[in-house]
Amino acid sequence: MSMRKFKTTHHMRKEDTLVAIVCDWCGKQVGQKWAWTSDMTQFEIGFGYGSERDGTKAAFDICDRCYHDVFETQRRARRARKK
Repeated sequence: MSMRKFKTTHHMRKEDTLVAIVCDWCGKQVGQKWAWTSDMTQFEIGFGYGSERDGTKAAFDICDRCYHDVFETQRRARRARKK
């Protein structure tokens, strides 16, 4: 589940404003001012037909450091095993 924090306002119409993005791995938080220019990336995954999670979707936010720690480290380890 994506950890995005919103503030709801009711001026002329109901509106949700992004106030923070939280890395789902380490908990690092980026405030509204830097939300769209930060080192955070949102991943959205749709599970395929016939899989255990058929038809479900998942989304998560992850900072660049955690992306590197989790995905790049695993990718290098997998490549090393194949050699």
